[in-house]
Amino acid sequence: SRIASLLHRKSAKQCKARWYEWLDPSIKKTEWTREEEEKLLHLAKLMPTQWRTIAPIIGRTAAQCLEHYEFLLDQAQKKEDGDEAGDDPRKLRPGEIDPNPETKPARPDPK
Repeated sequence: SRIASLLHRKSAKQCKARWYEWLDPSIKKTEWTREEEEKLLHLAKLMPTQWRTIAPIIGRTAAQCLEHYEFLLDQAQKKEDGDEAGDDPRKLRPGEIDPNPETKPARPDPK
């Protein structure tokens, strides 16, 4: 409340959230280790959407856990998409032939 009184346009609740989610010096802001990532994925599978419970176990904030979990899911999705790059006609270069052309022949537009 005291700090909020010094900051215009910020409530006490916003100041508290900012401290506990980002400014607190005890918050770990280093790169995620492989062990932390594995633990995060395991706990997220056991306790889906319970980021406030998972966070203290890993030693990060709930927001950091959620953000990194989504990042890991995106990375996994990109890897899967990369494996199928040859099948996706949107990833063809100019001059390459689509191995899976449309199954129906073209028809003229109705008048």
